[in-house]
Amino acid sequence: MYKTVRQAMSILQYFSVENTDIGRPAEKITLPSREEAGVSSTEYDNIVAEVEIVPNKRRRTAYHEPDKVKIAKYANTYGVASAIKFFQRDFPKLTESTVRPWLKKYRAGLQKSSSGALPVISTKRGRPLLLPDEIDQKLRMFINNTRKAGGTVNKHVVYGVLMGLIKSDLARYGRYLDFVITNGWLQSLYKRMNLTRRMVTTSRPVITQSTWLEVKAKFLHDIVSAVIEHKVPDELIINVDQTPSKYVPTENVTMAEKNSMHIPRKGGNDKRAITVTSAETLSGTILPFQLIYQGKTRRSLPAVKFPAGFSLSYNTKHWSNEVETIRLLNDIIAPYCTKVKKELGLPENQRTLLLWDAFKAQSTEKVIRELERLAIKQVMVPKNMTHLLQPLDLTTNASVKKMEKRAFSDYFTSTITEAMLQNPQRDVTTIEVDLKLSTLKPMHGKLMITVYDFLRKEQGKQIILSGWRAAGITEAIKKPRSTGVVPSLDPFA
Repeated sequence: MYKTVRQAMSILQYFSVENTDIGRPAEKITLPSREEAGVSSTEYDNIVAEVEIVPNKRRRTAYHEPDKVKIAKYANTYGVASAIKFFQRDFPKLTESTVRPWLKKYRAGLQKSSSGALPVISTKRGRPLLLPDEIDQKLRMFINNTRKAGGTVNKHVVYGVLMGLIKSDLARYGRYLDFVITNGWLQSLYKRMNLTRRMVTTSRPVITQSTWLEVKAKFLHDIVSAVIEHKVPDELIINVDQTPSKYVPTENVTMAEKNSMHIPRKGGNDKRAITVTSAETLSGTILPFQLIYQGKTRRSLPAVKFPAGFSLSYNTKHWSNEVETIRLLNDIIAPYCTKVKKELGLPENQRTLLLWDAFKAQSTEKVIRELERLAIKQVMVPKNMTHLLQPLDLTTNASVKKMEKRAFSDYFTSTITEAMLQNPQRDVTTIEVDLKLSTLKPMHGKLMITVYDFLRKEQGKQIILSGWRAAGITEAIKKPRSTGVVPSLDPFA
């Protein structure tokens, strides 16, 4: 019997409950017929018996705004006790502790209201906002309009808009200049807007643990073998990588409605960018950049004075190719190697170890012949493993991307701030940011100089060194250098 009753109770969760008037205790549980329920007669009888003794759930009475105002108005004229008695039929659970706060807010509203309109009883629940309501509303309006236009919404954009709004009226909002956008505040903003962070998917293949360990061991073994065989110092162990640098940086994370299936991203296919080829050494040195612009003549290059050693070029697609690779070797790598060999007192035929991608343009016969001529031995970073094994990808490139986004955010902020200072009443969503190449290209060129100068400082050096450590190269070379023995790949050797 106990088992049958327990089964009967568990079946109750599938039956609907029909409520009568809100705030009243009466409930009616509608049961299907025995045939519809698909149970035996005994089980059905037990269900009916148990349903009859199920206690009614106590529900909280819902009072709507007009009802609160009506009750508070009556109480203001005739007293709280009289109001409870007068409205007892419509609201049988009404108590003095419920009415008194309404009456207090009603009287406060009457004192503030000069139009004679009924005051509002309800107030916002939850924690108060950290920013004024008007700034919060304008910020949310801008985010919604940006999303509708297909633009990316991220922390940098939010910060830029917020600072622009604050600086537009320093007399009122100047105390918020030091406002810090924390993750908790962003989550609160997303929640209030019913938005969530969404990542744009990629086609990167899945890498198993066994494959990863095997490929990494082989990669490090090739590096250690070359270093020990040719006695390559840290200064001549170089990692090279090409990365696109957009004039208008976009992210793979944006704001989208929760559970949305399609997440558009404006600018995702924007070809207004250049290719930056970076080179760094195991000793923590950053070499001058190779900047490849899109264009057919030298007029496509920005009118910016770059540091000595920078290599500027152009082609129709701003991509690296065989010609650009050879130019990189002769204009940046070779001069650096010659300088280091002279400083360290090494012979001219001293080998340099170059780590770079298994990129088609870097594997042609002309490139291989040029590497031999320059006494450079190459080790290819395994395909689909650059995000795990390439030092530049592990730390340096990420830092550069952050600086790019921050610089654009500052430009974005200054544009909004200037417009709001000229007209504080202007709708922030109507402000247009100048994105013409004639404006962005020289600004981007100066940014590349700033990035290069940063990476040459101590903080930049530590970022570079951490990339080599993260790839496992620093530790892999350390012991074999002291012993002169290259570890075997055979685990049973």
